[in-house]
Amino acid sequence: MSKGRTEQFTAQVGGCTTNYAVTWAVREGASGGTIAPDEEYKDSRVALYTAPAAAGGPYHVVAASVDDPSVTGSATVQVMAEGFYLTGDMS
Repeated sequence: MSKGRTEQFTAQVGGCTTNYAVTWAVREGASGGTIAPDEEYKDSRVALYTAPAAAGGPYHVVAASVDDPSVTGSATVQVMAEGFYLTGDMS
């Protein structure tokens, strides 16, 4: 994705849980961009990722179940000077 661009991410929690809430993080910390719940949706499963101002990566956006933090999903993000290239989905 382009440096500085913001994209929406969505996580789905399956299994035996009754709490579908997730927490979000960028594995590489602030150098890999920021992610926070999208306040418009009032649902922690929808978040906005903002890429860092410089090209780089790969960076990893991680969603973890609130009920069981060992249950996670991640997406890999490569930040480019310009453009957007989808490399996969959260799995």
